[in-house]
Amino acid sequence: MKTTCEFCHSNNCDFYEVPFRFYDHVKFKEFTASNGRLAVCSDCGAVGNVCDESLHQSIARLYRGSEYSATKKTVFHLSVPEFDGMVTPYFLLAQAISQALGKLRARVLDIGCFDGKLLRELESAMPGEGSYVGFDVSDHGTKIFPKSDNFQLILREFPGNIGKFDLIIFNNSIQYIHELRGFMDFVAGILSENGAIVIRVPDMQLNPLTMAFGDQYWNFNWDNIETMLSYSGLSFSAFPDHYSHWFSRSIVGYAKFRTNQGAKRDAANAHVLDALDYLRSFPERLKAAELEVGTCKNLYVLGTSLNAAMTNSLLERGADGFVDENPDKLSGPFLGKPVIHPKDMTANDVVLLPYGNGNAIIAEKFRSAYSARVIDY
Repeated sequence: MKTTCEFCHSNNCDFYEVPFRFYDHVKFKEFTASNGRLAVCSDCGAVGNVCDESLHQSIARLYRGSEYSATKKTVFHLSVPEFDGMVTPYFLLAQAISQALGKLRARVLDIGCFDGKLLRELESAMPGEGSYVGFDVSDHGTKIFPKSDNFQLILREFPGNIGKFDLIIFNNSIQYIHELRGFMDFVAGILSENGAIVIRVPDMQLNPLTMAFGDQYWNFNWDNIETMLSYSGLSFSAFPDHYSHWFSRSIVGYAKFRTNQGAKRDAANAHVLDALDYLRSFPERLKAAELEVGTCKNLYVLGTSLNAAMTNSLLERGADGFVDENPDKLSGPFLGKPVIHPKDMTANDVVLLPYGNGNAIIAEKFRSAYSARVIDY
């Protein structure tokens, strides 16, 4: 069945139904009233959530309401070899931006800024005079955004005299923008001539289950994000390879104005369809994994986000708990079940890895470092 692409308006767009409902990305509970549907465009490569008016309204209420902003967790820590102790993703992204792009600090705009933590990290990473502007859609931002002379919060609509920015950032926010084509044209219009747009977003090719978020509009891999940005006269480049392990299973790069205004890249839909096939076959893969489990003392699932939540809800027996190496996740239950460190599992336990193409590296580490039996699917 063909439909019109909501990004490039081509009629060369196919529908795909997924055999389960989609989830929200905060509580990880079912968000859509019926099975999820995705539209894949063969021209621009866009992969979009098919939304009726009711779903549009649900998404708008979610992000404009105060409950989402008040309950969203932004304090996460991880360990990387380049820095001592635990650091936040905001710190790492600010470091990558300052090291890879240099002193783009005159005017900075963070779209989907929430509490301004990334802007604060950028202020520290790029010392000197700078102006930091955050944009968000929830009024709750007025309570949590930094109150400093060089910080400004814009809510819901940009004023007509916003001016130009040297650095514009989408940190896990571009996927939530409905009318993305028009918005990216606007963003390109407020980017300074030598400025950059930094984008961090989940890579559906590395983690196909992120396509099952019902409260987002778009899904990306390296191919389609480059093609889609080219419609606004932008090229897209990855940060140097040595930053890639800081942002596992994510696309992290920067866009600048194209120097070559030639033809856009062809959309590489083969990779998209591989990810879509994994997503649609996930319930069957999980059934096979559950048969492989057999008898065990405890059945755990790795993670405390969408992949783990989906696995728990689709398992016939359900999980006994979850495992996570992140100390921030060990303080409380997830979906009402305990979260333990993988070192606390025993040889009689089984841990399921629901991370698609990312499973191989994780499985190798877990089998060498921990006691539990590992099943990836």
